[in-house]
Amino acid sequence: MRLKRLVARGFKSFADKTEFEFDSRLTGIIGPNGCGKSNVVDAIKWVLGDQRAKSLRGSAMTDVIFKGAEGREAMGMAEVTITFEDPEGRFDGATEIDISRRLTVDKESSYLVNGSEVRLKDVRDVLLDTGLGTGGYSVMEQGRIDAVLSANPEARRAIFEEAAGVARFKLQKKESLRKLERTDQNLARVTDLLEERGRRIRSLRIQAGKARRYKELQATLCDLRAALAVIDGEKLREQWLAQAERLKELEEQLHAAEAGREQKGAELDEREEAISAATAALERIQEELRRCQSELMQHKERAQSHARRAADRLAELERGRERSAGLTEQRDERALVLATARDDLAAKEDDLIELSKTLEEQRAATQAAATAHKELLRERESVRERQLELLHQRTRARNSASDATAKVAAAKNRESRLADRRLVLSGESSRLGGELNRWRTELVDLGTRERLLEEREDVAIGNLEGADVAAAELAEQESKLRYKLTECEGRRQALMAMEAHMEGFDHGPRYVLEQQPEGLRGRLLDLIEIDSQHGPALEAALGPFVQALVVDTRENAAAIVRDLSDQQLGRVLLLVEEAFGDEPPCASGSSLLKPPMGAEYLTDLVRHVLDEGALDQNSALGNLGAAIEAANAGDSAEAQARTSEGGAASRKLLAWLLRGVVVADFDIADSARADLCFVTPDGTVVCGPRMEGGAAAEGHQGLVVRRSQIVELGEKAEVLKVELDGLQQGKEAATGRVDSLKRELKAIGDALNKVRREAQACHAQESRLVARNQDIVSESEEIEQEAMELGHTRATALAILGTSLMNQHLLIRLEKASGVAEQTFGDRIAESEDAHRAAQDKEQNVRIQQVQTGEVREGLVRSIKMHEEALRDFERAIQEIVDRQQQAEDDRAEALAAQESLMELAAELEDQVAEMTITKESADEEVQAARAAREQVLEEVQQWEQRYAVANEGMGQARLAVVDVEHRFERLEERLREDSGVELRRCLGEVVGIGLVDPNMFQGPVAPIGVVEHLQGPPLSPDFVAQWYGLKRLWLEDEFDATASRKDVQVLQSQKDRLGAVNLDAVEELDEEEGNFTHLEQEVADIKEARKTLMETLRRLETESKTLFEDTFHEARKNFQDIFRKLFQGGKADMFLSNTDEDMLEAGIEIVAQPPGKQLQSINLLSGGERTMTAVAILFALFKVRPSPFCILDEVDAALDETNVERFLRVLRDFITDTQFCIVTHHKRTMAECQVLYGITMQRRGVSSRIAVALHEVDTIQDGGVPGSSSGKDPANKQRIAGEEQVGFA
Repeated sequence: MRLKRLVARGFKSFADKTEFEFDSRLTGIIGPNGCGKSNVVDAIKWVLGDQRAKSLRGSAMTDVIFKGAEGREAMGMAEVTITFEDPEGRFDGATEIDISRRLTVDKESSYLVNGSEVRLKDVRDVLLDTGLGTGGYSVMEQGRIDAVLSANPEARRAIFEEAAGVARFKLQKKESLRKLERTDQNLARVTDLLEERGRRIRSLRIQAGKARRYKELQATLCDLRAALAVIDGEKLREQWLAQAERLKELEEQLHAAEAGREQKGAELDEREEAISAATAALERIQEELRRCQSELMQHKERAQSHARRAADRLAELERGRERSAGLTEQRDERALVLATARDDLAAKEDDLIELSKTLEEQRAATQAAATAHKELLRERESVRERQLELLHQRTRARNSASDATAKVAAAKNRESRLADRRLVLSGESSRLGGELNRWRTELVDLGTRERLLEEREDVAIGNLEGADVAAAELAEQESKLRYKLTECEGRRQALMAMEAHMEGFDHGPRYVLEQQPEGLRGRLLDLIEIDSQHGPALEAALGPFVQALVVDTRENAAAIVRDLSDQQLGRVLLLVEEAFGDEPPCASGSSLLKPPMGAEYLTDLVRHVLDEGALDQNSALGNLGAAIEAANAGDSAEAQARTSEGGAASRKLLAWLLRGVVVADFDIADSARADLCFVTPDGTVVCGPRMEGGAAAEGHQGLVVRRSQIVELGEKAEVLKVELDGLQQGKEAATGRVDSLKRELKAIGDALNKVRREAQACHAQESRLVARNQDIVSESEEIEQEAMELGHTRATALAILGTSLMNQHLLIRLEKASGVAEQTFGDRIAESEDAHRAAQDKEQNVRIQQVQTGEVREGLVRSIKMHEEALRDFERAIQEIVDRQQQAEDDRAEALAAQESLMELAAELEDQVAEMTITKESADEEVQAARAAREQVLEEVQQWEQRYAVANEGMGQARLAVVDVEHRFERLEERLREDSGVELRRCLGEVVGIGLVDPNMFQGPVAPIGVVEHLQGPPLSPDFVAQWYGLKRLWLEDEFDATASRKDVQVLQSQKDRLGAVNLDAVEELDEEEGNFTHLEQEVADIKEARKTLMETLRRLETESKTLFEDTFHEARKNFQDIFRKLFQGGKADMFLSNTDEDMLEAGIEIVAQPPGKQLQSINLLSGGERTMTAVAILFALFKVRPSPFCILDEVDAALDETNVERFLRVLRDFITDTQFCIVTHHKRTMAECQVLYGITMQRRGVSSRIAVALHEVDTIQDGGVPGSSSGKDPANKQRIAGEEQVGFA
């Protein structure tokens, strides 16, 4: 990937579209302070996704939009586009990637990649692992270099993470943690949904029964309403036919009146046409008369005009003759002056010829004198150049001798220093050998410790994985048990709510229980309990008594019955306590009623829960709840006491109600025994010849079983709670073991990391000692080589010294001879110069005479031309006067002839006007006669209009009657469609097609042609077809009574209304909810599996991140040490991880440096230039590990002197082959190194612009001026600009 282009528009000070091409590897941006150079860096950071306004040197993000300047309005949007070349086509296969960012003043921000709008995350994904992120090391704005060193160790590691590619893993880890959090939320949400769906299913089962009853009533009502609507529709159709017949008779009368009216109307139209024709003829005659009169006046006026024109032409002829005579006299005078001027011109031309010959002779003499003078000057210049060359040669010889002398002395001094350095290196090499052996021994010990710790770590990891699996299994078991407990409690709560609301009871018993009249003890079911296995048997045996209420006396029972009759709220079954004896006949305890083998009395299975003194509804429910709670709490003794205390009343009632009832399987039931009644556990009754089975009657179903299930569900819930407590304890123990193993594993890991760090430090020391030993060997070899070179250099310098001294002596003698020759040329050049000057003076005098004569000649030529032109003008004027006189004569004759012709035409027109006046009077009489005939026909038309109005009024009344019948039929049809969902016309037999009925096809209630079979409307829906074919045709039955059916409709409608709100979709919703419940169970399993996968991903990301960061850090550390020595020409520096006892991914990075000649110290104690060079070393060390496509450096050389800038550029050259660099600088040496320069200036205050500059114009740019165009005088400054060869920079 390579940076190709940057385009900014409306961004900060770049109001206009500004484009920067980055075709070279090293680009410079220059300009004065405050001109907007750093805005280029900010534009790159902004388009790459920087979200911090402060890092862009603003208080809000909208500060990047151009705010206006002198003469420029503010802009509404900032846009920056950066283009990358990507030959690999990593983004959708495109070889170029355009990344754009836009921001409006309304704070609407958008990102685009190749013109398509994307998210910021997509932009970051494109730039991932390239080092181009906003927190990476590719953009070093002002102060960022120093911030790298000033930051704390933890903040400094961000750049190293970008270089290591750990940022990608951090993003993945962050995304995985977010997914894990969402997974936990989804798991909790789905678990809640499961509980909610369970409650919803239980509620829908109750609603579905109610919906079925509603549909039965609705179907019956639909059949009855359809039959009544058919009967009413047939009556309305008969009324409509009668009204239609009367309407037909009135229409015939109306047609007769209309025909008479039309006949007289036609006759009236004929009279009107006659009047119109006569009137039109009269108007034509009048128009013709007016035209002739107007034309007569025009001819007379034109004749007078022609007479006036003939008089004007005669006067014009007289004026032309006078002017022609004056012009002829002036022409003759001008011709005489022209002849005199031509004679003077011939004399002056002869004088000019003579002066030209004299000037040529004098010019040749002057040229000869100048040639001789130049030759002498050239010879003297040659002598002087020879003298200068001899001087240069003597200077070079003297310098060469001085250099040779200096080299000999320097070689002697260098040889002395090299001897001292040999002794120092020999001692240091011996010391390094001992240290190297010591560090290698320590490395072997650390390797043994590391291997032992790794074995312990593997064992701990295995134990931790086993503990994790055990904890996960316990958590899953706990989740399942919680679900069962929630389902059990939810079902129990729903049953208790149904019990509290008395669902399943008829309206009558419910009303009595709500009113709590005097003497009411409560429900029979409140006295007893039975297990759910025998609940259906007890319910079948009790039959209607399952809804019975217990009353103390007959008087109170009679009062309750009378109240229900008055309220008309249904019936109720009452059991009067005082009416039962102590023992019923044939009680279960009698020896006469022995059940068969395998059967037992139903009364023996029933438990009695209340005493006689507390038999009311509230106490019954309270005791039932207390018994349930006692059973749930495990207090069986209390439950037994409650179910056995004072059961005399309930036993007495059941002894009467269930006398002779035994519970047995169907195979044991004996229908031949009339003394016993058999009931099977599923509710089938065999009592003598009577057998009753199947489902219980609606409204009685499940009342006994429901109470039994409430108790059993409570007991089951308590058992589940005990199991859940045991699982929770096991889970806590497993979790504690996992935490213990994790702590153990962390301790082992910390120890292992410490050993590894110590091993790394030993390796680093070993590498340092080996490297230093190699440096000593290399330096010793270099010293030997340098000593040999110094000997050769000294011999060469002595030879050069002798040669130079001999050359100096010879050159001094040659200089003296050349000086004598130069003196002889001085006199000769002075004489030649005087002769040349005299010849020039003579030539000048001749030239002056020639010019004066030529000026006189030119004046004469201009005078002749002027006189000739005047003569031609006189001739043209005279000819024009003659032509105009001839034209005036012809025009006068033409005007006289036209005047005579017009007078003749005027006489003819006066005769025509007289004839047309007579014709107009005759036409007036014809118009009056036609109008009289029209009035007579008009009276007859009015008589027919009165007859038509009478017939039309009758038609209106008849139509109103027909429309009234049609509206009644339409209302009946619409009401039937709304109430029953069927169409009346299909019931009447007028429609048999499969489309919807279109009312426009019918004439009121009657079809136009019998039965309509082919309908053009849309087809019927399946629901409509099913409802239509399921309709009972009651109106076709002979015994159908319409009057009774209308009463039945009212009764059925009342029953339907009493049902209250009904959910008609309950059955379908129940099926759907049950399906959703199964789907949610599967979804819970999927979410748990996804959570397990996410945990494995997090562990893998952490391991890979540690390995990658560790490798990158060690490589960057080695590069940093090498580049630091190269930048500082010696010294040493190092970086290491701080807080190594903690996680490596959270450890900070410490940096120390020792420039040459100084002590090892913290980077905070370095000077400004040293800090910059150290930070540059870190930056280049990272680039060596992971090169970025490009790097922006904003004034990084500001704190460097000339020497350090040269070192910085020397290192920079090693990186420009892999990375593009763009440098904002004020340093001329850095500018000279750049391959392309962009100049930024503010020609208008507040508006930055890019201009073309040359290298010699840099001073002008830095001072804020506008440079001129490149002069091209310095070929050495020629640079490549936008693919062209130009002088200077762009």
